Parts: sequence; structure tokens; C-alpha cells
Amino acid sequence: MLYTDGNSFCRINGSKIPIKRGLLLITSPGDEHNFSPVYPGYAVYSEITFSFFSGQKTIELPFFEILNVLSGVKITDTASCVCFNEEKISRLLDLIRVLIHALNTHSETAQFQSDIILGNILSFLFTELAGKSSVMSNGESDITMNKIRELIDNNYSQKFYVRVLAEQAGLSPSHFMRKFKALYGYSLITYLHRKRIEAAENLLLSTN
Repeated sequence: MLYTDGNSFCRINGSKIPIKRGLLLITSPGDEHNFSPVYPGYAVYSEITFSFFSGQKTIELPFFEILNVLSGVKITDTASCVCFNEEKISRLLDLIRVLIHALNTHSETAQFQSDIILGNILSFLFTELAGKSSVMSNGESDITMNKIRELIDNNYSQKFYVRVLAEQAGLSPSHFMRKFKALYGYSLITYLHRKRIEAAENLLLSTN
């Protein structure tokens, strides 16, 4: 739930929360909530409800535990409300608008496009909710990840194998890939690609 305007209060699990622009509220199955103004005033908001299934059964896990499972990285700070600045408000609203448009197209690729956009929304929320301090829940592991990134930075022209890097980090290949993106903002492949492009651009500048 993202509020874009308002002047009142809402409630989550008995707590009274002032409504203001940029307020993001996160609830999980079983949470008591009232997003509408509980005192005189008004509220303008956009809302997304996520439902996750295993077979035919709904998964009744807290939202943060879902993010932990999807990312492979434990989020330690599970605040139910955060406040976004204008840039982040705009980014999330754009993603919501694109998702709604994709769902309403009824084309053959609508489900495929919607899944990608939904993934982008979850990735955005994970990045904003986890933060660097929460993502780095295992200091020793993250020091190792930083050493691996330094190795890549110094040898970006070489070929790297995910399996080998994951073994160095003490992680499974899939967990390594998720943690690399969570820590550095890019997948390993994209990170390497960017490093090589930067090197090529610097070479061109130095020869001109």
C-alpha cells in the first residue's frame, strides 16, 4: 500500500500511523489493518495484493519471509512501514501502472510481461526494504563476496564460472547469484558486461 496523498491516520495491528505522501505499508496474512482514514481526513493510495501458491494451496507466510525465500538473503529489519522520497514514489507508481496495463492487454504475452513486471516490483521492494545493513547479515560471507568482486574487477577480461565463484563464497550457485545481485545491484553477467564496456570506453578515450 503506497499513499500518494492524505491527512489522517490508518491502523496496522493496533498501531495508529499518520498518513502522508510516500508512506508504504506492508501487511502479511493475519495482520489486522485498516488502510482507510480512521479519523476525519482523506487518503489517496495505490494497493497491490500478492498471493503466492504451492500447488493448489495458498502460502500463508509473512511477506518478508517470502522475500527471504525468493532472494536467498535474510532481511533482518522487518518494519511494516517506510517512507519513500519522490524518486522512489515515482518509480513504484510507474511499475504499478505498467503492471496494470500489461494485465489489461489480454494479449498472448500478457502473462509473461506481467510476471516480469511483478518480479521488478518485488526486486524494487527487496532493495528498498533490505538495504545494505540488512542484506549483510553474515559479515564473514560478505567479506568473501567483496573479495570475489575485487577479483572480478581486476580480471574482468577473463572467463568466470558461477560454480567456482559460488564455492569460494561457500554458497550454492543460485544463492550466490541472488546474493551478488542483492549486494551490488547487478547480476554477475550484467556486472561483468558493464566492467568490460567501461574498460572499452576508457580505452577509446585514452587513444583519442
